[in-house]
Amino acid sequence: PFCQELAVTLNREVKPALDEMGVKLVAIGIGTPSRGGEFCEHTGFPAANLYSDPDNQVYSALQMNAGVFQTFFRPETPLALAQRVVEGRAKDLS
Repeated sequence: PFCQELAVTLNREVKPALDEMGVKLVAIGIGTPSRGGEFCEHTGFPAANLYSDPDNQVYSALQMNAGVFQTFFRPETPLALAQRVVEGRAKDLS
């Protein structure tokens, strides 16, 4: 759900400012183009701005964290969830 929230927030709050500056926002998602399309339909993120990485090559090359245990089960997660609720941003998690 956090990648969905991030996509919603980027599309709503960051992309318009970047568009005004002539800068294209680009996101890279792990998965097939078909799943990327479903993600865009669900979140409203523009499909033209999402590139699919079915083999996880970009994450691997950048040595980014992937997987629920490295990204979700962290001490910061409950606090971040509570903050979203307090700020009225929990709807972005759906």
